[in-house]
Amino acid sequence: MPLTRRDLIKRAGAAGLVAGWPGLSLAQSGGGILRMPPLVDATTSRAFDLLARTGETNFLGQSATSTWGFNDQTFLGPTLRLAHNSLTKASVRNSVSEPFSLHWHGLEIPGQADGGPHQPIATSTTWAVDLNIDQPPATVWYHSHTHLRTADHVQKGLAGVIQLTDGRDDERGLPSDYGTDDLTLVIQDRRFDRSGRAVYDPGMHDRMMGFTGDVILVNGQFGAQAVVPKGIVRLRLLNGSNARIYNLASRAGRTLHMVSTDTGFLDRPISIDSLQLAPGERAEVLLDFSDGTSDMLVSSSIANGGMMGGGMMGGGMMGGGMMGGSGGSFDILPISVDPSRRARIDRIPEGIGGTMPDLDIRGASR
Repeated sequence: MPLTRRDLIKRAGAAGLVAGWPGLSLAQSGGGILRMPPLVDATTSRAFDLLARTGETNFLGQSATSTWGFNDQTFLGPTLRLAHNSLTKASVRNSVSEPFSLHWHGLEIPGQADGGPHQPIATSTTWAVDLNIDQPPATVWYHSHTHLRTADHVQKGLAGVIQLTDGRDDERGLPSDYGTDDLTLVIQDRRFDRSGRAVYDPGMHDRMMGFTGDVILVNGQFGAQAVVPKGIVRLRLLNGSNARIYNLASRAGRTLHMVSTDTGFLDRPISIDSLQLAPGERAEVLLDFSDGTSDMLVSSSIANGGMMGGGMMGGGMMGGGMMGGSGGSFDILPISVDPSRRARIDRIPEGIGGTMPDLDIRGASR
């Protein structure tokens, strides 16, 4: 049975996702069906445009937050689908109030095209760059990488997902229907004030251990649930948080069949019980919903450790040490099954033919 609003409210309250706001519930947040970022498919045109813009986003159904986004989005940007072996022309226009740089995180490209802190885009100017892509298919991402402003800019919304593809996912037996059986999930934690506005105000502890929030957003949405067909579903997971490490699992005990890491496809799926993702990491997993039952993507808490740095985006990428720790668990995303949705894939593929033949993953079954 699909998860009801009452189920969502109970689970959110039990998980402590709304800590700090007395009486706040998913019913107040709006909930609803999880939306995918708009898809920009540049595999044929070999060109795409991004316009950084200001806007307002009401995350919790209370007061709106001033946010930044790309194109028609007030928060985050579209999913870019690019050919894995192409020369793709990118145009990035800055219409926000300060310079930013845009980094293609995971693309193996020359430094002059990488969009690091050395390449700020001034307000009201456009950066035109050729992306000479030659690497295996993978899920990568883009985000502001501005000197001393990376964390603040990504908190505001300057980030999005890139799918590198060779067009052969159907041959591999992988779900590939965007937003139906192939879900892009940008997982981020945020802090909000009592009026419901997102805030980024790191104190001394945050600068040492990493800025973490107590509300989980998926694709910039709070309290939404994914709806999937009764079959095999692909989750493209991005940890877009500043410092939080996730240890993702199925509450119902479903096996996660890992098919891809940051750098591309595995040779074959690997069955795991949980998946740990540090800030900036990506992975792709398959889940089998052919039994028609709903589920919840959850995470156990992992404490940050080490000296200084402030996490992935505290000032420089991967600035602080990440050390394992454990705590409670919390909900990430409820997933409901809609039998009326077409299930294109009904079994886990035996082989994928990726470039990574074997992985020594803790908890993997072989």
